[in-house]
Amino acid sequence: MPGILAALIFYTAFIDLQPEPQNVLIQQRGVFALDSTLPLVVEDHATREDLEPLEPLFEALRFRPQMTPASKFKTGSTAIYIGVVGKHQSFDHRAMRRYIPDPAKIGAGAYHLNIWRNGILVAGTDRQGMIHGIQTLTQLVRESQRQQIVHRGRPAVPFTEIRDHPDLDLRGAYVRGPLNKTQIQAFSTLKCNLLIFESDDFYDMNDERAALWRAIFHDARVTGITPVPVFQFFNVPDVLLRKGPAAVEGRSRIDRLSLSEEDWAPLTRRHVIYTPENPMRVSMGSSPLRFRQDFLVSEGTLEVPFTTEYAHPWMLRRIPGGGIPRGASVEVTYSYAPPGSRALCPNAPETRLLLRNALERLLRELVPEYVHCGFGDVNRLNQDLRCRATGKSNSELFIEALSMMH
Repeated sequence: MPGILAALIFYTAFIDLQPEPQNVLIQQRGVFALDSTLPLVVEDHATREDLEPLEPLFEALRFRPQMTPASKFKTGSTAIYIGVVGKHQSFDHRAMRRYIPDPAKIGAGAYHLNIWRNGILVAGTDRQGMIHGIQTLTQLVRESQRQQIVHRGRPAVPFTEIRDHPDLDLRGAYVRGPLNKTQIQAFSTLKCNLLIFESDDFYDMNDERAALWRAIFHDARVTGITPVPVFQFFNVPDVLLRKGPAAVEGRSRIDRLSLSEEDWAPLTRRHVIYTPENPMRVSMGSSPLRFRQDFLVSEGTLEVPFTTEYAHPWMLRRIPGGGIPRGASVEVTYSYAPPGSRALCPNAPETRLLLRNALERLLRELVPEYVHCGFGDVNRLNQDLRCRATGKSNSELFIEALSMMH
């Protein structure tokens, strides 16, 4: 943002506002005393949630002003006026109009802050702009206290005129894990309006985690920040896959096995993904064989996180006296999950079940405005037989996966 434009007297020479507003004018003379008897004029019918952003200001002032609805206060009298243009009745008064921003000209997230002999005014073009104005006023109060600015023995702030608006519509941060209220307030003070949260909690949300994240999302919204949970389709945590291991996007494999009279022939890969929708395909030459009728199968286990070194292998053996001659060579085509498999298969019914259960709880508990689907890091796609059988391209399957999320 542009540097501060200011004419400062000696005791305001070091007032530092971060981030710097677009335009600031601090007058050479004149201060406004912060008297504990000052009324705070707010919008009529303001709710508790509307007033929560004022708490940091009250802490800085070291007193709580008496709050008064605008319709019951004589506009122009000495007071602190805080609100949103179009909702605060006092802003329509002719004595105030010169200080009020025009939303049509400066857009969303903007505010005007004025301090003059008749009081303090913070007028936002919307709720977010009002919150940013409150935060700037809070900084100004604290800086004035640090410099011990007083008027007749009472704390004071210099006469000030600030015109501020954001350069970017979205000003966000990506964080891993929860934040406390103080940390969220710090982001808001820096005019952040979007926080993207990454946590394994979103994939397995029990009552305790739901309560924690509801509180975090509430604290963010109160400070003008939109909280967004991350839910990645192609890089899910173990906590989700353990609930439905067969949902994993695996790889395809063809083993060529020679079957003796009695010995079991193990498949090359462990962690085989065997479901009704994804059976093993066994053939001799170009002829498919009746898998269950012609073979005995010793089934291994599909485990998450697919890193068990000595997991039981899947093995195959011909049925003596069956249709497969001794010493025959067969091809076994199957899907398996190698170590590190973290993507969901968009064509597995198990995936749809996992997503529905996890996302319904997430949406119900946190009511997010958006869900962030990660940064496009595709752990695996279109390598599983369930995907290859569709004949779709990588891009078509990618869109299918996102459509399932939607």
